[in-house]
Amino acid sequence: MAKDGRKAGIVLGVGAAIGGVILAIRAKAVPEPPPEQAGATIAIQVFDEQGRLVPASSPITLEEGSRYTVVVLVTNQSTRAGQPSPATLFLLVMGNTDVRTILGLAKTRKDYAAGETKETTHWMDVPAGSGGESGQIIAEVQDPNQNEVASTVEYFTIGMAPIIYGATVTIS
Repeated sequence: MAKDGRKAGIVLGVGAAIGGVILAIRAKAVPEPPPEQAGATIAIQVFDEQGRLVPASSPITLEEGSRYTVVVLVTNQSTRAGQPSPATLFLLVMGNTDVRTILGLAKTRKDYAAGETKETTHWMDVPAGSGGESGQIIAEVQDPNQNEVASTVEYFTIGMAPIIYGATVTIS
């Protein structure tokens, strides 16, 4: 009888071991869901005083003494468990040359639906006397933990406004 009990114990032990191996294989076969991931695309557009898009050459050319409208387009591409997800994103925008800041740091917070695109508008005054300088407009999207999600840079040069010579001559 002791021999039969040992056989039963061995069979149960082997069965438990095989069952454990099967459970381990199944556990590995079921992938963990992907984590939530913030994502975005970002684009910068610059418009002149008449509302015309400044041609997107690299770098774009701005004129001293002019005001420009900077439009930043952000598209939410965040996911949760591999599916598009709404998200709160922060946008930071600034513009500068090596000499001066011409668009101070602006930070905005927006809630986005899954796949939604929103635009943010900023005004940039290029001062007289800045002709010949070059710089960049920087836009960065961050998640709520201040991690960079996306960024882009639009480089520019500033053309010199022409001098229009004139004089008044008075003979008395």
